[in-house]
Amino acid sequence: MTADTASPANEKDAAKARDNLMRFMRKKFKDIFKDTKNPLFTLTGAPELVSEYLGFAGIAAGTMDYLGLDAALDRALPPEDAPGSIPGSALLRALVTELLSADPAPDLRDPREYFAKMTLEAFLNRDIPASALTEDAISRFLDRVQSSGPEKIFTALSGTAFKNAGLTVTSCRLGSAEFALWDDPITGSGQALMAIREGKRSKSSESGDLTLLSLTDARTRIPLFAKSGTAADFQPEKLPEFLRLGLPLLKEQFPDLRYLTLEYRVLTPEILAAAQESGLCILMKLPNTLKCVKSLREANFTDGFVSITEPDRKICRARFSGTAEISGIKVQLILAETEEDAEKTPKVSRFVIAAAGTADHAALAEMLAPFTEFPASPDMWRISRDPRIFAGSLLLSNPDRRNALLMILAAGILVADFREYVMKNAMERENLKMPAPDHRMNLASPGIARFKELTDNSRIFMLFFFNTGNFMLSQVPDIFASIVVAMGECWLRYYQPKTYADFYSGLAAAENTAKQEAGLKLRPGEQTHAK
Repeated sequence: MTADTASPANEKDAAKARDNLMRFMRKKFKDIFKDTKNPLFTLTGAPELVSEYLGFAGIAAGTMDYLGLDAALDRALPPEDAPGSIPGSALLRALVTELLSADPAPDLRDPREYFAKMTLEAFLNRDIPASALTEDAISRFLDRVQSSGPEKIFTALSGTAFKNAGLTVTSCRLGSAEFALWDDPITGSGQALMAIREGKRSKSSESGDLTLLSLTDARTRIPLFAKSGTAADFQPEKLPEFLRLGLPLLKEQFPDLRYLTLEYRVLTPEILAAAQESGLCILMKLPNTLKCVKSLREANFTDGFVSITEPDRKICRARFSGTAEISGIKVQLILAETEEDAEKTPKVSRFVIAAAGTADHAALAEMLAPFTEFPASPDMWRISRDPRIFAGSLLLSNPDRRNALLMILAAGILVADFREYVMKNAMERENLKMPAPDHRMNLASPGIARFKELTDNSRIFMLFFFNTGNFMLSQVPDIFASIVVAMGECWLRYYQPKTYADFYSGLAAAENTAKQEAGLKLRPGEQTHAK
């Protein structure tokens, strides 16, 4: 059998494609080939090798691909009319990618600096250079988000994300994150920075404080709906208004939603009415106090079993069923059907579950889930070494832009939580373990912060060789590679040389074809798209 040989025509086409790629890549890296002020380049000439940092950005971009957020935002947000404008989905990808991958802290004052030496085009899946990510472009994007309804847009994103992840939502609960504004102590130029404030929501409003109140999935604690405001906007008396805004949007995106989980002290007739208007039943855990136990014992309940622990006493098992009054509202007690079922429930779930409202109650295990399962990302925004988020004064110039910006932060939390959810499931499925920072032990279920730390320390780069036209990746740790492979193709593609070879070759071919058809060079700001 004779070996196949390439025809002269094929060799000619390959050489032409390689020349086009070289010209395109030299244009992409023109700052180091033309008019450079770097003395090393002046002495040694143009380098044969250039590199762009990948780091954790590929994990963030892969998660957004997996969740299908681009298409969801393009449907929810009308396009900008200005010629040469950047699609909203591309700006969302850029901002969320920086929020979740920047080390040590994301800086939204000028994303151009962060993405200058990164494969931004490949992360965005569009030929959009870093120079286009100006503060003015981001400000216009925030204005469009605000005018279109940030709460509605975010709920559309979360609905698409849960659908693409194959998760069904039956219960939701309240969650929150807080941010504070300060003048930038470094520049002193009137710019501001935003920082996470840990802990529960403030009882009183402080000057400049911003609160992001959300309704999260009761099982995973991943946000479903979010609204921003000050601490005063979310006092208990304002919760009915918040629920009347969020619950209808949630029912539209999550038709299986049946329960709203609340603390019993929060329940009021107004909140109950707001839940019932959306067809939801309120679940709450009765406190493990002597007063509560006595009130239940005094009630004339029969049938059903539940475990109750009296203060400073052993666990006692009692028969309870029927209704009781909590905060002046009649509630139904949800119990195991048999004593055997009650004994199977975890110790942490040995309490009385009460329901206010009318709904077809599901199995006890499903109703216990909001109280017995733990969040995917309990630290909310603390996924980086520095919890601060820098934002320029233009982005924070008025309440509307601040409101829209907090929706972008909520989208970052959504992506971050799903990223950890997928990572932990993949590691459990493949029985993978990640070394602890001191490498003295292996972690079976590490947090996303540890995964990011491992990635940042590995310094993963995309390399392009001008003498051969080849793409390569720098050394990738074995455990990182194993986790990415287990997570799936959406994440794996960003850590394969072929992805960048095909992407930039496609851009070069598209640019060359456009020039041939038009007979002139592309005007500045004109975009080409690779399929």
